[in-house]
Amino acid sequence: MAHVNEAEPRIPSSRLPAVIISAGLVGAAIDAFYFSTSALLAGRSPVRTLQGIAGFWLGKRSFDGGFGSAVLGAVTHVGLATLMAAGFVLVAWRTSMMRRSALGAGILYGAFLYLVMYLIVMPLRWPELYPRWRGLSSVLDICVHLVMGAAFAAIVLYAKRLSYPDGLKLA
Repeated sequence: MAHVNEAEPRIPSSRLPAVIISAGLVGAAIDAFYFSTSALLAGRSPVRTLQGIAGFWLGKRSFDGGFGSAVLGAVTHVGLATLMAAGFVLVAWRTSMMRRSALGAGILYGAFLYLVMYLIVMPLRWPELYPRWRGLSSVLDICVHLVMGAAFAAIVLYAKRLSYPDGLKLA
């Protein structure tokens, strides 16, 4: 049995893939709910949003790809959310950042994700559109990323509690 430092318990490495995938799926679902709701309220189809995500690979042709490009967009979306989750899980697993404030660490990571997505990733793909401030829509974009980060933190905490149900102290 591995020695566990009660001040900084870690998720066993055998559980890391499941934790990362779980966090990625939850993060993708949170963001998909947001962009789908936003699209529907604006009178657009969420399928167009997924096709737009596929545009990372297909360019403008993604909107001519029908259901296939929407599936590619969904897979890309889940893959990106899983990479985001992996970054958080691996950092949280290796450091004591979660010990002081798991929720705070998650929210801070969510803010970092927003900055990376809206100041680097999206401007690289759509330089004519980003970066830009769109008022309430941008505020909601930030909030969704903060919620995603908090969800990643909650999943890491849950995984730690499953791993050390009798000895986890996260003061």
